[in-house]
Amino acid sequence: MFDLAILHLSDLHIGGEGRSISKTLTSLLDDIKSQVQSIPDNKLVIVVTGDTINKGNPCALENAKKFFCKLKGVVGNRICGLYIVPGNHDKSRTTGNEFLVAACRNLSNAQLSKKEADKKEPFDQAFEKEVWPIIYETYRKSKYTDLINYIYSELFSDMDSIKKISEDTYGVHILEVGNKKYCFVMLNTAWSCADDQDTRQLILGQFQLDKIAKQFHDLTADMDAAITFVMGHHPIECFSGNEQDKLFAHMISFTEMNANIYMCGHTHDRNVVNWSNSRHAIHTLMTGFGWPEKPDTRVHEHYYSLYFCDLGSNSVEIYVRRTNDGSRFIPDLSIYTGHTHAGSEKGDKLVRPLHFEEGQGAIFLSTADGLDSKTIYVSTDWFNHYKEFQCRLNDMSFGIAESMDSYKSDLFQSLLSEVKNIGQDEHSLRLGNLLIDYLNNPDIYSTLDTKKQEVIANQLHKNEEKTFDNFQAFLQKLCREFHEYLIDPITPGQIVRFHFRFLSDKQTYNYSTLCSSFSGDESCRDDHILNEPSDIKFGDLILEAFQAKHTGCLIYTCNEEKCQKKLNPKWKDFITVIPKFDKNIYTKKVNQHTTKRMPFITFGVTINSLNYQWLLQCMDFCEIDMYLSLWIQRYCEVFKLDIDSFLSWVKKQDKLEA
Repeated sequence: MFDLAILHLSDLHIGGEGRSISKTLTSLLDDIKSQVQSIPDNKLVIVVTGDTINKGNPCALENAKKFFCKLKGVVGNRICGLYIVPGNHDKSRTTGNEFLVAACRNLSNAQLSKKEADKKEPFDQAFEKEVWPIIYETYRKSKYTDLINYIYSELFSDMDSIKKISEDTYGVHILEVGNKKYCFVMLNTAWSCADDQDTRQLILGQFQLDKIAKQFHDLTADMDAAITFVMGHHPIECFSGNEQDKLFAHMISFTEMNANIYMCGHTHDRNVVNWSNSRHAIHTLMTGFGWPEKPDTRVHEHYYSLYFCDLGSNSVEIYVRRTNDGSRFIPDLSIYTGHTHAGSEKGDKLVRPLHFEEGQGAIFLSTADGLDSKTIYVSTDWFNHYKEFQCRLNDMSFGIAESMDSYKSDLFQSLLSEVKNIGQDEHSLRLGNLLIDYLNNPDIYSTLDTKKQEVIANQLHKNEEKTFDNFQAFLQKLCREFHEYLIDPITPGQIVRFHFRFLSDKQTYNYSTLCSSFSGDESCRDDHILNEPSDIKFGDLILEAFQAKHTGCLIYTCNEEKCQKKLNPKWKDFITVIPKFDKNIYTKKVNQHTTKRMPFITFGVTINSLNYQWLLQCMDFCEIDMYLSLWIQRYCEVFKLDIDSFLSWVKKQDKLEA
């Protein structure tokens, strides 16, 4: 669902010819009606970014009134706000106005050529007081102010609070919808228009920016707007360089506009432009209906847009509609990138973050204590990888639980055989029932008295070798399950290696391979001896991951400066994982004052291609150490396995095999 919907219209160019609105405008109204059906009451804001009237024609007033009257009927009770700003065609272009605008532009250029110390602000409060009334008169002559008065007095009287702002042609308004407050900043970007050569000539005026900044400060002093929408007729690049800088400075300022979205028109086209710096981003959303139909002229495409803002997901969905050759509106798919959304009732869409600083697609990878966190900006493909990874990891967890049940069943058969060998007396039957109850529900162990606990522990100890053998098989199965569940058929020559190491020498603190599994083609498997994990000493990432306060996972490329031993060139990256639970800690008293602690077993994944770096990142991000800790700890609890004794058994088996 969404919090607020925006219907963005621009450049309607309603003419004064005839007694009714045009066929294309009628088609627009019909399409709007179909597209807003799913919008609940009081969740739709209509924004009109200029050129409502064509060429300042006062005769267009009645047709414009008819259009907005029909528009209100189309949207019904869904509408909760309507904002209109003037465009270059909404004012009357008199000869006097052209001379005045030319003088303003000359004044602006003259100030730019002066030395910095001699520069003055020509469009200040004095300008507003003495010159602005003359310019404002052009909106009266075109009947633009009459249209605004009609819209807010007759059609939207409940929104009379912004009537004054609209009549002034610029200002700030706060709209409350669903207990959330939204800020709408209205700019008059068109007052300095003179002709069709206005690009990079337009002036916004310090007087306008100052008044808006004050209104914004006063209205938001005791609240934070969920989103700030700024609207003007012209794209920002239409202003002179100096005016562009001033506008950007105000829009990114947290106290003057704090803009999230800038909506405009003028070009009779549609576009989505993202502007950002290190702390702020503004999405420029452009749309434009375009010129009215005329006989014997080429068919123009007409555009309008719908935006759906979802604060919970920090996103705005952007839908653009355009006319086909028959003046029927269809989704404008040409503007979109990435995946399509076939079957969507609104067609394809663009999705952008509302608050850039909160939606940069960044995740933070684990680093050793003392290092800055590693930030990566992830792509849509990465998130798709992670979604699939998490689903498969959940499936794998179910498989691990089934394996645990299989080992319990295997052990039960051994224990049952021993009980039968004891006999069928009452004691043996009680022992058998106790073991059955325990294996069906190992959690009852803590509720039993000490004597019964000792009985269970003794019986398990008698089957220690089977428990050890099963545990080694369990760890090996974990390695196999990782690559079977998480790795799709691999590209020839690429290797993903999963492995466990164990503390094989308590004097030298050496770690040796306990078990491993490879995801790779046959050629890689043929060289498995060369690709087996080598022996390593306690230190580097094993030490750092073991000691890290907030993680048990460390990726080599994120923590390379902590590693004295550099990565073998045939490998590209790896992750070291320490299952952190009490039974996985070896403690050795070195001297009276020093105690050395290290893990009994470690886990790792090594890759020879950066194509699988996403796997390491997903493992870090999902905290795979927690999964391993739970699985292994659960095994140790159920079977009362001592890891130190297990590793002694492993070394004994290795010697026997040797």
